[in-house]
Amino acid sequence: MATERDMIAAWQWAAADLGVQVSSPFAVGDEEYPVYVPLFGRPAGALPIWIGDERPRLGAEAKGFFISLLNPEVYCKLDRTLFVETLVDWGWFGAPGEAPEWYKEEVAKLTG
Repeated sequence: MATERDMIAAWQWAAADLGVQVSSPFAVGDEEYPVYVPLFGRPAGALPIWIGDERPRLGAEAKGFFISLLNPEVYCKLDRTLFVETLVDWGWFGAPGEAPEWYKEEVAKLTG
């Protein structure tokens, strides 16, 4: 059974492999989230959590964070393709010229 510690480790691995920032843990008001991915999902960044996680999310959403519900059995594996697809799906919200090269390449493939 996957734990938040497994999720944190997988996101830290993905951050190192893909050259993106990840903070862990991350507090929004009184609520703590296991992972924060700045510049993806929304301008305020993304807070991935497990499907079924019951922590309050409205406060973080009201502050502009993107909450993504992820499958714990999938997002604890060190799968570069999965993390690339997820981050491309969330979208880059930093300065266009500062997007990671792999991101630009993947978006170019999608837009033809």
